[in-house]
Amino acid sequence: MTSHRITLLLAALVAAAGTDSLKAVSQTLTPSFADELSWIRSTSRLQLVPAPRPPLPLDSPPYRVFIPGTEDHEDTYLVRGFTGRLSNGQEVMVVPLSGGGATGGANVYALVFTRLAGTVHYVGYLQSPNGHLVVSLTHGQVLATYPIFGPQGDNCCPPKTHYETYTLHGTHLYKVDAWIKNNTYSNP
Repeated sequence: MTSHRITLLLAALVAAAGTDSLKAVSQTLTPSFADELSWIRSTSRLQLVPAPRPPLPLDSPPYRVFIPGTEDHEDTYLVRGFTGRLSNGQEVMVVPLSGGGATGGANVYALVFTRLAGTVHYVGYLQSPNGHLVVSLTHGQVLATYPIFGPQGDNCCPPKTHYETYTLHGTHLYKVDAWIKNNTYSNP
């Protein structure tokens, strides 16, 4: 059974269980790169430019994405994102961008879109100041996390992690909450 069929089966089970269960379950689907490219092309607020070299990851389309107003977008390539529904029922589509240069291919940005009355709208982007941005759909909200590195900048074991949750109301992206959690590591 393909992952798409499993997701559809889970969606049917959640629908049969009622809307209260839907709020607790955050299912997502993985869009095609063609879908992601069409969302980016649907707005004049983003620029899609052919890449001068093969993108990382190698299965990404050969395009760079420029976000006007940001400064470090020399190598921002599409990464497989997700679509899902927020707890308010609104559709959300997230497209992470893998950055090159100082971030070493780690995700620095995530583009956020929504679909209202059949029309796709770009609503903004999420950003990590140092890469390693992870975005997911959790408890009906968009969850963005990234590490906070210590003074030595040790990539293996960041002492803290920054968390932010977001929701959408129409075409507006709102931060719901933000917190920092200390990480603990055990020595082998």
